[in-house]
Amino acid sequence: MSSTLVTMLKLRLMSTLLWQGLFVAAVVAIPVSNWFTLQTAMGRMRFVAMDSRDTFYLANLGSFETAETIHAELAKMAAETIFSRSPDGFDSPERMERLFNPAMTANLQKEAARDADIFRTQAIHQKFEAGQIKEIGVDDNTALVSVAGQVLRTGVFNQRIVNDAKKVTVFLRLRVNEDMATNGRYPLVITNYEERFE
Repeated sequence: MSSTLVTMLKLRLMSTLLWQGLFVAAVVAIPVSNWFTLQTAMGRMRFVAMDSRDTFYLANLGSFETAETIHAELAKMAAETIFSRSPDGFDSPERMERLFNPAMTANLQKEAARDADIFRTQAIHQKFEAGQIKEIGVDDNTALVSVAGQVLRTGVFNQRIVNDAKKVTVFLRLRVNEDMATNGRYPLVITNYEERFE
């Protein structure tokens, strides 16, 4: 009888110690997991994707250096924004405001103002067709991307319709937009570009 009682008390003691141990482990694990979650959330943004509706997605599936598809897509959009114009100006002025930093936006508008009269008088419509896109170099917050393509122009000269195509390569420097929440620009902005016509 006493051995049964001792066995039962031992089992009850082990059960009590087990539940108390699990309780202590849970109490310790919750703040520790919260601390790791907070450290991850407060860490550097690792990857940003954007869809056609201008919706941004944050993910930790990669880093800036491995986001080659995003770099290529933004570089293509930038080249299209630079070269796609009509007599009324740029085809996507709102995209320009969001894709380029303020200095580059002002520079592009200044360059466009120089030949705006020619675009109006000759009714020039200009479009860009992207070809090969290469990522030339990447560091932790900057990517250098080249976009090869052609600029197609249609206009009226001496009462005749004139079509022209020029091959061009555009080199774009994309930087992480550190202030995306306040400036309303894309997660990556173009800070510099160079064009080379063939």
